[in-house]
Amino acid sequence: MTEPSAGLEQEETEHDIDLIHECVVKMAKEISDFMDITPDKQRMDSLMVAANIRNLSLLELFYTCVANLCKIMDERGTKIPDEQYHYIKKDDYNKWAACI
Repeated sequence: MTEPSAGLEQEETEHDIDLIHECVVKMAKEISDFMDITPDKQRMDSLMVAANIRNLSLLELFYTCVANLCKIMDERGTKIPDEQYHYIKKDDYNKWAACI
């Protein structure tokens, strides 16, 4: 049993146990428990994200990224440059959108 795949194949052949399948199922269960993933929780897959991004203009996408960065910096106590402080205010997007 010098190669892992040969050992796994032998284990499955002799004892009818698929160790890889058991490992993946156990890991999936542990990950879902850790991340608190439940069937009733709504999630957004990559296709939905891509479709929503297509509806944004590049300028809106850039604004959103900068605003999210500023909000995260503020939450973590990192100093935001004075010129970018407006991004963390609630009505800033509406004021910005009215200008374009």
